[in-house]
Order: sequence, then C-alpha cells, then structure tokens
Amino acid sequence: LAGIKTHEYCTNNQPNNHSDHVDPYPYLASWGISREQFKQDIENGLSAATGWQKNGTGYWYVHSDGSYPKDKFEKINGTWYYFDGSGYMLSDRWKKHTDGNWYWFDNSGEMATGWKKIADKWYYFDVEGAMKTGWVKYKDTWYYLDAKEGAMVSNAFIQSADGTGWYYLKPDGTMADKPEFTVEPDGLITVK
Repeated sequence: LAGIKTHEYCTNNQPNNHSDHVDPYPYLASWGISREQFKQDIENGLSAATGWQKNGTGYWYVHSDGSYPKDKFEKINGTWYYFDGSGYMLSDRWKKHTDGNWYWFDNSGEMATGWKKIADKWYYFDVEGAMKTGWVKYKDTWYYLDAKEGAMVSNAFIQSADGTGWYYLKPDGTMADKPEFTVEPDGLITVK
C-alpha cells in the first residue's frame, strides 16, 4: 500500500465499521505507513494508477475515477473487450453472453469481428462480435456455418431448408454457383 488519498478509504475498509468516520492513523500504522507518509501522500495528491494494469492473474483496466469494468463489455480506445466478474480481461477464449450469442476474444483480448481462424477452423463474427451460424453472405458470396458449432463448412453438401435440393460448398467454403460435380451412371457424385 503506497499511500492513501482520503479518510474515506480507511473508513470503508474497516471490518464491521458502523461509523461514518475512522481515524486513519492507527489503521495506516498497521500497514507500516507513518503520519508523515500519509501527510506527504495527501499533499502530493497521490492517486491510484489508471489505464491497463497487470498481475499474475491477468489484465484489468482502471478508469480515471478508480472504477473498473466487471462482468461486461467495454470499449477502450476503439477496441471492444470483455471483463469477467472479477474485472479481468478475457483473452484467447470463447464467451457465451447472456444475450445467447458466442463471442471470441483473441490473445490481446480484442473481441473478434469478421472472419477469424480459431483452432484451424474458420468462424464469422458480425460487426457487434456475435458468432454467426447458418448461411452468411460475405462480399456477394455465400458460405455456410455449422448450425451448432459455427465453424465454416467446406467440401460438403448442405440440404436446402425446404429439403428439395442440395448446395455444394467448395473446399474454400464458398457455395458453388455453377455445376461443380457430376452424377455418374451408377449414382456416384464426383467433384470437378
């Protein structure tokens, strides 16, 4: 504990305190902080660190008022992050939010948008970071994302919603828009 800004800190951190004030000197002495150190900290305007902080558990972000985001999305310098219930930034992991959507946060903690390759599979996230499933049109090309897992499907046939036909997804995941296969006389389907 490097120093204290106000008596309020001491008052709010006393166990079973039912008063609106606690004399800070005995409390600070128990932490090895002298009256002189306390006076110097008050006079010099010592303030808590702000911005990104790190310890052995992970990263968190401290606002100028000393608060920090917990159990929520937070946009910092134009980038979206998610902070868990303890205030630590999520990184390199999935998060199923209360809105029912899945989100991915990369090694830097940045929320994924657009196409992302995760564990050798491709996923698509909308502009708000939600993982998409089913059919997605991207730059005038159709892709199919697995309905349960969200991974892009490739080199496979997907049955139409009405069950009357099939769509072929090429090895790069794009939907074939021209005949990409033939049906042999014995019924074998071959890809061109």
